[in-house]
Parts: sequence; structure tokens; C-alpha cells
Amino acid sequence: MTEKETIVDFYRRITRFHDDDFGAQMMLEALQF
Repeated sequence: MTEKETIVDFYRRITRFHDDDFGAQMMLEALQF
């Protein structure tokens, strides 16, 4: 499993419990790494 796959996994889990705005913000931050 690559780091990007892990980040996507993490992002998908977050969006289940938080608003889409928060999830989108996390995704943008993750893509900067």
C-alpha cells in the first residue's frame, strides 16, 4: 500500500463522519504532500 492509497483511505473514512467541506479541505492538504 502506497502513502497516497493510505491518504485516500483516511479521506474516505473522514467524509463518513464529517461535512464534505471538511473532507475536501483534508483532501486538498493531502494532495500537497
